[in-house]
Amino acid sequence: MDNLSEEEEELGTEQLRSTTFQRLKSFSLHLLDLLQNPHIENQKHSSVTVIPQLLRFLRNSSPSTLQPFFDYTLFPLLLLLDGAIQCRTTQKLESEEKYTMPDVPKTPVQVSDGVAEGVVNCLEELLRKCHLSSVDQMVVLLKKLTYGAMLSPTEASEEFREGILLCVKALFLSLYPCSDVSCLCKKISGLPALSDGIYNNRLHKTFKNDSESEECLLAYLQSQFALAAVGHWLSLLLKVCC
Repeated sequence: MDNLSEEEEELGTEQLRSTTFQRLKSFSLHLLDLLQNPHIENQKHSSVTVIPQLLRFLRNSSPSTLQPFFDYTLFPLLLLLDGAIQCRTTQKLESEEKYTMPDVPKTPVQVSDGVAEGVVNCLEELLRKCHLSSVDQMVVLLKKLTYGAMLSPTEASEEFREGILLCVKALFLSLYPCSDVSCLCKKISGLPALSDGIYNNRLHKTFKNDSESEECLLAYLQSQFALAAVGHWLSLLLKVCC
C-alpha cells in the first residue's frame, strides 16, 4: 500500500508539473507574441486578460511548483520589462550618455502603462515564490530594475515605479544564508529586515529543501565586487523614500 501511495503521489506530481508547464508555456507565447506584435489592440487584450490571468496563476501556485520553471517564466517578463523601460527612457538616453543602456534598439517597442504595470506585478510575484539560480542572474536582474527605478514621475506611472521597488524587495527577501558553515553569509543572523513573517519562514524552508545556487548570493552582496551596486541601490531607495 505504501508503494502504491508513493507511486500515486509521484504520478500526481508529474501531472501537476506537466499542467503547470503547459499553462506557463501558453502565457509565455502570448507575451512573446506581444513583443513581436505590439499594436494597441494586442496590448489592450494582454493588459486586461493575459497578464492578469498569469498573475492569478502565479499567486495560486506554490513555490515548489513554480521553481523548476523559473527561468522559463522569467524570460518573457524581462523582455517586456526591457521594452517598457527603454521606450520610457529613449529621450533621456539620447541626451544623457552617462545613462546609456547597452544594446538599446533605436526604435524600442512601445509598451503601454497597463502592460508595463502588469509585468512588474507578475515579476514581483515570481520573485516572491522562486529563488535566483546564480550571481550572474541576480546582477542582470538588479541592473534592469535599477534602470526602472531611475525613471522619473514624468516618464513612468507611479504604479510602475512602485512595482519596480516591490520587485527589488521580493528579490532581497528571497536571499537566505547558504549551507556552507564557513561562508561569509553566516555573519548575518535571522531573517531579512524586510521580512513579512510566516510566509517568508515557509518560503525559506522550501528554498532550503530545494537545490541551492552554486554561489552564495548573500556573500556576493557582502563582497567588494558589489559595494558600488549596493551603495547605488541604497541611494536610489533613499531618494524614493524621501
